[in-house]
Amino acid sequence: MNYTTHTKSRRTNKIEHIHYNGETGAVENKSLFSDFVNHRHKIEKYYGGISNENALRLIFQNSYDQEGNHIEMIVLDENENKQTSHEYKWDSKGNIISTKSFSYKDQNESYEEKAVFDEKGNLIEDLHKPFGKGEVRTTYEYEFDNVGNWIKRNIKGEANTIAERIITYYE
Repeated sequence: MNYTTHTKSRRTNKIEHIHYNGETGAVENKSLFSDFVNHRHKIEKYYGGISNENALRLIFQNSYDQEGNHIEMIVLDENENKQTSHEYKWDSKGNIISTKSFSYKDQNESYEEKAVFDEKGNLIEDLHKPFGKGEVRTTYEYEFDNVGNWIKRNIKGEANTIAERIITYYE
């Protein structure tokens, strides 16, 4: 069984996660997180690889708005060259309504997703523009129980699916 250790330094506000192979005890990968600037920016450094656990693989620079919503992630390689960037937009209810990704290697926007929610926060439409291959639109229709929770969701898009859930209420 694999296991992970977590170490946090109060003085430097750094968190280190180390993932070990349960059979051999070898380090499989580790991450180092650092917070700064009023917890609105976070840097994560991912180290790993079976052959060299200390080799830096990726750096994630994350930014958050005043409400704590993740608004941007920039991914850099081990030489700190930008690989991709990701932008996230949120509505006032905390729903993510737009995601855009950009590839610096290809110099183009490689992915975009937009979501529309109803007044109760249920996803009703999802629009994907994956890697310049046109749009994929998915719509969602709901049936609700007498408490207002959805119990059946019809998903219509490239593949049509029906999701049903059973909710048990306790008094």
